[in-house]
Amino acid sequence: MSLKDKVSSISFFCGWALSISFALGFGTIRIAQANVGDFVGFGARTMALGGAGVAGDTGGFAAYHNPAALAGFGKERLTLNYGLVFVRPQFLPISNVVTQNDYVADSSPPLSGSVDTQYRDTFGQVLGLSFELLPDVGHLTVGLVTFLPLNQLAYMDSGQPYIPEYFLYRSRTQRPQVELGAGYQVLPSLRVGAGLHTGFGLTGNASVFMNTAANRISTMTFAASLKPVFSGYVGVLWTPGAEEGKQEGPLNLGLVYRMAASSDMVLPMTASARVLGTTPAAVDLIFTAASSLYYDPAALESGVSFKTGDHRWVAQVDYQIWSGYKTAALSMSQGTATSGGAQGLIQINPGILPSYVYSNILVPRAGWEWNLNRGNTVRLGYSYRPSVLKEVSNGIGNALDPSKHLVTAGWGFHFDSFLGYSVPVQLDLALNYQQLMTQSITKDSNGNEAGITANSQQKIGYPGYNAGGRLFGGAVSLALAF
Repeated sequence: MSLKDKVSSISFFCGWALSISFALGFGTIRIAQANVGDFVGFGARTMALGGAGVAGDTGGFAAYHNPAALAGFGKERLTLNYGLVFVRPQFLPISNVVTQNDYVADSSPPLSGSVDTQYRDTFGQVLGLSFELLPDVGHLTVGLVTFLPLNQLAYMDSGQPYIPEYFLYRSRTQRPQVELGAGYQVLPSLRVGAGLHTGFGLTGNASVFMNTAANRISTMTFAASLKPVFSGYVGVLWTPGAEEGKQEGPLNLGLVYRMAASSDMVLPMTASARVLGTTPAAVDLIFTAASSLYYDPAALESGVSFKTGDHRWVAQVDYQIWSGYKTAALSMSQGTATSGGAQGLIQINPGILPSYVYSNILVPRAGWEWNLNRGNTVRLGYSYRPSVLKEVSNGIGNALDPSKHLVTAGWGFHFDSFLGYSVPVQLDLALNYQQLMTQSITKDSNGNEAGITANSQQKIGYPGYNAGGRLFGGAVSLALAF
């Protein structure tokens, strides 16, 4: 193949990659809000190092992990990373507990049964793209990182506020994620960057009319609008002694600050019912439900990466501010009847969410990699994530978030050519295992959530259960530089 044909083929491939990247990124920007990066890390290399990516070489995924690393990290202007990530949760079963009482439903005596602990797998494709926009102006580079689930476009579930729920695992990674970043080289060893984490706000209106007469029908309408919501983050990377065209030097220091991100939903609803056959008068009930569908905390992430011989060591500490967490459960405001002869006589009690105290947490991460030779690298990683709940849910409510240990391993392969072209390629594999520490939840028998003991009422979750489990999976990613 002639040089002209090679250049033409590579140009075509680059154009195709750019088209796919922006189609996935901007095509999903209005429904993006997740945090795969915090959950397992973008890219198999970062996953294998325990998720520590603030001060390391994350390639095209730098727009998320540290946008400062985008600037001037390679001799090539275009870098493309593509990969797959899979994590399967297996939580302990919760059986023979109270699942419904007269505090949350018309249930007297209370009903007991099993709780759903079969959560969806995290399975999707990740794409990282960086392009050096202005090589002569501080190596100004822009980047795009996306996560697109493969088992559905998006999944939203507010959950039930009183049933046992692993609230950070139900749907947090079940929708697209889009990160936009830019990096600038201030000094040969100092780079800065900024990025945008995209989310959305959902506003809807619903109207329901219910008929009991045989010659009448019931109707329902729903309308909603999505508006993009953005939260920013900034990063700094210091790499003294790094060679030209190399992102990592003998010593790397990185720092990233992320603003909190919340995707809120407001749903005004009018419910009308003609319950007395064909009687003209119908009762209109008006109320509003509100929720924070997804929430990512503000965080300060600091990391270090240093090399000793053929070994590289990375360490990172994330300070995550969960004290402002907004629950994903829907909460109804007070409603009233407005017609049907019942105006002012019927009032709907507002919803009351269980009261939890959330704590700010420190998440330590550490990783090690050993370059066996130019083409093979072995990696190991570890991180520990404490619970964001200050206390175990022995009282009212059953929010679950056990602390967990995360152990990772991986292997990297480097090739000097790709499909016969002189294009360097990096293939990375990773395995991920997360062990949740078992918690023992105990509920007393002193009545339901309102303290009512009539009809043998007990709290949801009575008499108690064990919470915990494990998650396991892995990732594969391919990096090309043009």
